[in-house]
Amino acid sequence: MQALDIYTLSVSPVAPGTMLPGGQRTQSSQTVRTKEEKEVLEHFAGVFSMMNPQTFQEIFSTTVDYMVDRIYRNFALQVVGNSFLSNPTTSPIFATVLVEYLLERMEEMGSNVERSNLYLKLFKLVFGSVSLFPAENEHMLRPHLHQIVNRSMELAMSAKEPYNYFLLLRALFRSIGGGSHDLLYQEFLPLLPNLLQGLNSLQSGLHKQHMKDLFVELCLTVPVRLSSLLPYLPMLMDPLVSALNGSPTLISQGLRTLELCVDNLQPDFLYEHIQPVRADLMQALWRTVHNPTDQVAHVAFRVLGKFGGGNRKMMIEPQKLEYNDKETPGPAIIAYFQEHSKPIDFPVEKVIETAFTALKSSTTDPFYRRQCWEVIRCFLVASLNLDDDKNMMQQLFSHPSLDDPHVKISPIQGIPYKSQDKQARATHQMAVTGMFVAAAIKELRQCVLPTMVFLVSHYTMVAISQQAGPFSMTSKQASLKGMDPLVLIDSLAVIMGHEEKELCKPGHLALVLILETAINILGSKQKACQLPLMEYLAERMCSLCYERAWYAKL
Repeated sequence: MQALDIYTLSVSPVAPGTMLPGGQRTQSSQTVRTKEEKEVLEHFAGVFSMMNPQTFQEIFSTTVDYMVDRIYRNFALQVVGNSFLSNPTTSPIFATVLVEYLLERMEEMGSNVERSNLYLKLFKLVFGSVSLFPAENEHMLRPHLHQIVNRSMELAMSAKEPYNYFLLLRALFRSIGGGSHDLLYQEFLPLLPNLLQGLNSLQSGLHKQHMKDLFVELCLTVPVRLSSLLPYLPMLMDPLVSALNGSPTLISQGLRTLELCVDNLQPDFLYEHIQPVRADLMQALWRTVHNPTDQVAHVAFRVLGKFGGGNRKMMIEPQKLEYNDKETPGPAIIAYFQEHSKPIDFPVEKVIETAFTALKSSTTDPFYRRQCWEVIRCFLVASLNLDDDKNMMQQLFSHPSLDDPHVKISPIQGIPYKSQDKQARATHQMAVTGMFVAAAIKELRQCVLPTMVFLVSHYTMVAISQQAGPFSMTSKQASLKGMDPLVLIDSLAVIMGHEEKELCKPGHLALVLILETAINILGSKQKACQLPLMEYLAERMCSLCYERAWYAKL
């Protein structure tokens, strides 16, 4: 097999398919490069396929470790494994050898990223062989089914990267979920109670969105017949509602599951189990009818029709309408028109919210991402009051009391001041958070960082002027007005507790800037840490440890 690496050789300085420093492969090693290579690999596999089955088993039971290692180094060699699994004689033998090898290394799927991806692909090949040769390979997979499912759930609870274990379960469910593997369905039945309970608790918890979607899909695609699911139907109701409120793929899966239940279950029995989630389920269905995808809307309309009027009987709760409960209009852009004697206010809360959402989405076009940042930047700059005299500011921040180590900074008396206009503060906090999100985007980083450095320094200096020096307001919090500098800390807490940990990098930079700005003005780290701003910062960061979401604690 090592000789077959000849097809990876190239006259270029870095040969495609060779191992780079650190064990990384070049991109071209992921595929077969030429027709000749594919034919040679198939002929090589054909030599072993003509052997006596016992001889074949003896060879590969002792060399499977070496074979997997060669596939890891040259992924084109996967063709050899494919050939074994697609041959009716060698398929059950090689699948048994391979699945036993993979089961011994399941723990590595939660830590070793590159190896885990290979193991996942090999598991998928084994599962795919069950559909190719059901009669032989169902018996091959049956004794290992419990171990695959139970070990996946067990290891996922403690693994550093649990995602691959759930991808493994999804691959298994999809491979044997076609309705024609009764032998495996019978083997799966004892696993149902604990599996559904575990997946249900996971999907109802706080997780990253792609993980939550995967849990919902697993709940709805457990490979058993509907008749076997009847005792556990209540456990499927919450995932069903989540699916109908989820991504287009999940909506389609949820509609298929619901239609299957409506077609095959007695109405009274079904309505009884729908009862706890009837309002959310029906509202999700009605919302799906308005889906822009015609096929999805058509299926939702068909399902509603199959309820035979029962859908209207269940509509007894009021609809969840969006209403405005705000007392003040919030920040607005004041526009003057020649035809009008009075200016018109355009509220910016929705604008900032839309820009913030678009920045967070990885599917947003780069052009619109840049425009979203411009909107947020202009809002933040327009919110600043820069009318202060430069000389006066220099005198203030060079006052002897600021860097005198003997002059202590007084703690705040009572509750720290926060802007009374809650709507304006929430909009401002969202804009500052949007600035940190924009700083984490590679294409925007160069134009965002100067603004971010300036604004973080500005907020810190405002806090220092209010909490230290000759005009300290620590005992006069009630007399303060306008936007408070603590909005910066609240935005940082949102960023540091976000599920996407790449956003923490701008957050770390902001924390360093706050500390360095305070040290430069106050003269020492010890005095900088006496600031009420720092006390509030420590308090907010510590509070993340008590958040319900696990990723906020990291």
